[in-house]
Amino acid sequence: MLAIYPAIAWKVAWSYSGYRGWDLQAYREWLRGGLRGFKYVEEHGFGHEWWNFYEGFSKEYYYGYAPPLHFRKPKKLMKGGVIFFISRHPWMTSWFLAGIYGGVSVLEESPDIGPLLNLVPDEYRNEVAEDTKRELLKIGSDPDHTFYLLRAEKKFSTPMPKPMLLNLEDAIGVKRLGQALYKYLKKDMLLALLDKTIKSIEDLPEEEISTTSYWVRPKEALSRLKSLREHLAAPDKTYKASPTLLGQESAEKFHNVPESLIEDALFSNPEVLEGGLVAEARQVIIPDAGRVDLLMRDKNGTPIIIEIKSGLADDSALTQLLNYMSQVKGSRGIIVAEEFTRRLRQAVRILDNVKLVKVAVKLDIEKVEEIK
Repeated sequence: MLAIYPAIAWKVAWSYSGYRGWDLQAYREWLRGGLRGFKYVEEHGFGHEWWNFYEGFSKEYYYGYAPPLHFRKPKKLMKGGVIFFISRHPWMTSWFLAGIYGGVSVLEESPDIGPLLNLVPDEYRNEVAEDTKRELLKIGSDPDHTFYLLRAEKKFSTPMPKPMLLNLEDAIGVKRLGQALYKYLKKDMLLALLDKTIKSIEDLPEEEISTTSYWVRPKEALSRLKSLREHLAAPDKTYKASPTLLGQESAEKFHNVPESLIEDALFSNPEVLEGGLVAEARQVIIPDAGRVDLLMRDKNGTPIIIEIKSGLADDSALTQLLNYMSQVKGSRGIIVAEEFTRRLRQAVRILDNVKLVKVAVKLDIEKVEEIK
């Protein structure tokens, strides 16, 4: 049985701006050859995480980036769990708590945020190198470069007013975060760290004269974190594995009818997909490729390979279909599902020989017997 945790401590790149948008100070350091951190930051001069607490994406939610999402999935994080964003200052070995996400979901696909370059203030654009601009244009517009898959409820989430110094071993039970980038936390550790965070904000002076301003008003941060604390401590609070984890869509959203039933229906009624289609065979083995769900022919005799997915189909379905088609000369392909990810929809647009067909699955029921 998969162990489920209520929280994660997640390593993110450093930001001077409170992860609320373009960090001009950090970028200037990079231009001078001084900014260090993740390999991506060293190469391009900025971190995706800089927009984790950007207010402009939504009134209700923060949409954030976390480095492992494109190759590592936090499958053990509870639906509605907590993420502690921790970072290390480029010039120091110490760790800091940068912000907290509460009411977390991990989305199937990134929201439409537009290119990140559009979010760089106009007055700073002339300082941005052309290579950096090209990278900023990709993020938010190119599905292969967009990983804003974390969503958090603003009422339970906040950047810290200023980074809070952490003893990593005491706070999350490890001496360092390396390539793993995140650490699951049990509930006692979650609550202890949250309580420590709340107290650290309560202890801030009401008026502090400093060369560095607060990232967010302390009273606002305190209010949100206390709301999160109350939410987590509610006696009727129950957790379950997130239905929106990558590759796992909510059962409420899709019927997730077995693929075999969809296959039965399409084999009997091929013209549902396209006029003139004739079903030839099912579960056809293609040498060096695998087993095709359905093989059909159109009115011109062209082989049509049908790939069926229960519920939501992602771009892995296209990879599978193209593998089959590479072994069947002159074939076309159709992916059938209840819904498709944005990434899959965009990928198919450039292919002339593949299309998507969205189906609504309806099940009939009849009374067979009444037993008293």
